[in-house]
Amino acid sequence: MTELAENEAPSSKKGFIIFVVAVLFMGAGAGVAWHQGLFTKEKGAKRNVAKVMGPVVGIDRLVVNLDEPGGRRYLKVSLDLELEAELNNEQKKLLTRLRDTILLQLSALNVADAQKISTKAKLKKDILAEANKVFGAGSTRAVYLKEFVIQ
Repeated sequence: MTELAENEAPSSKKGFIIFVVAVLFMGAGAGVAWHQGLFTKEKGAKRNVAKVMGPVVGIDRLVVNLDEPGGRRYLKVSLDLELEAELNNEQKKLLTRLRDTILLQLSALNVADAQKISTKAKLKKDILAEANKVFGAGSTRAVYLKEFVIQ
């Protein structure tokens, strides 16, 4: 019987080690799954759904003199407005009003300010607010700068 006990001891140690390693791997896998959010209460479809773009209206080729001595520096801007819904005929007529407001805001910039990221972010925020005033509250989701060139 002592021979049998001695023979079983190495295999039971080997089995125990395999069991411990397997438990560690399962724990690591569960940790990765938790970190990636697989155990959240949300359904998987909601978690990975990209926001669907709304209708987009382009405002192209706005060119203004920058507020610089001599007036030799220009700014060319093109942008898109992401909307909640398509513009109706009355709202389309208001694009001219929005374009005018944007031109006034752009022409007040100088070269140093126009080059700053913070100025571009503020400009986008101001245009969004103005678009929502012109077209109706909540009608415009976002402003995207397509082109912003200083010459």
